[in-house]
Amino acid sequence: MKKIVAVLVLLAFAVPCVFAARLSSLETFNIVLNAKSAEAVGTAIVEGCKASRKWTVTKKTGTEVIATFNDRQYTIVVSIVYNREGYTISHKSSVNLNYDERKKQIHPSYSRWVGNLSSAIQNKFYAQNSGE
Repeated sequence: MKKIVAVLVLLAFAVPCVFAARLSSLETFNIVLNAKSAEAVGTAIVEGCKASRKWTVTKKTGTEVIATFNDRQYTIVVSIVYNREGYTISHKSSVNLNYDERKKQIHPSYSRWVGNLSSAIQNKFYAQNSGE
């Protein structure tokens, strides 16, 4: 009986440590495209959001796009600021991703989901501009 209690106590302390260790550094994605115009970059961003799974454009003003990702219980809102040279994707808010603003840490899936969005944007940009 003492062994069972000892194992349960050990697990009670070990499980939170495992989840805490799974946080990763919050990344800001800076991508250089060198487009002919800011409009070309903006169009690629909107089209990339449409093409990327679970991402939607929730607001577009001037040279900023706000995009939202929804997957089951996870939500990410990012700001994508762009100009002729390229774009920057920055974290605005998130739900259920253990974001720690002070430490700039977040669930490791954040980087994968935002990286997939960035790849979709780049693919749209190069597809639209390959004939120029």
